[in-house]
Amino acid sequence: MKRKIEIVINGGGVKMLRKLFPVFVCGLVLVVAPYYGFSEETSKEDSSAQSATTKADTAAREWVMGIVKSVNLGDGTIDISYYDFENDEDKVITISTSDKTEYIGMKLKEINPGDDIEVSYTYSNDGTPIAEAVITAKLQSQKEEETAGSEAEK
Repeated sequence: MKRKIEIVINGGGVKMLRKLFPVFVCGLVLVVAPYYGFSEETSKEDSSAQSATTKADTAAREWVMGIVKSVNLGDGTIDISYYDFENDEDKVITISTSDKTEYIGMKLKEINPGDDIEVSYTYSNDGTPIAEAVITAKLQSQKEEETAGSEAEK
């Protein structure tokens, strides 16, 4: 016996497709929209705001870590030898100090060539680096000596 299989598209199937079509379109829009116009405008605005903030912070303050090459007490400058990773070379920067410079570890007159140093600085209007904070390694070595001295006394 052979059976006949008939496919009949009745009104119910078409009605179901008509109801599901708007849901399908909305789902497709929700999935595809983030890759187009909406997110691009927002991300461009966010990234430009972030880069402007980063540029302002970078322009306002810079840091250098290195070894003191020389100290000029007369004009209040420190020459610091440091390694520039971006250009893969050793460099020397001359940083001026002011009455607003904060010293952590040693005062300017106590700093000697060969000392490890870290300086936070900004640029003056004429492009001269001006130190905001000077941190020397003596602070760390003083703490180590105090700790070693207190352990030796015990």
